[in-house]
Amino acid sequence: MLPEEVQKKAKIRTPDQDKLTSIKRLMSDCKHAKLVLTNDTGPMHIAAKYGVKTLCMTGGWHWGVFSPCKEYKSVEFLHHKMSCYGCGGSCKYGSVPFKCLQELTAEKVLLEKDF
Repeated sequence: MLPEEVQKKAKIRTPDQDKLTSIKRLMSDCKHAKLVLTNDTGPMHIAAKYGVKTLCMTGGWHWGVFSPCKEYKSVEFLHHKMSCYGCGGSCKYGSVPFKCLQELTAEKVLLEKDF
């Protein structure tokens, strides 16, 4: 859960609303944002194009290949580092797929970041 003062300023869309969001609207939202927090690299790339501070939550299946992107100075990747990073999507934790992403909780992010 985001801090209350951040929630008051945030434009938070539900998954159903996101399905209806056009790419032009997403681009406009990213361009005019002060901060983009996403778990999807699509909005991350758009926000990075505009130089907007972006926090992207990511797992480790392609760590070192697609993330982190060193050329994006405004993007910070949030992750739960594990020894199995670079698995290519073949998660060894079958009962908890993508444990690296599932263990990246909002609480852990809030403890690490100063909003």
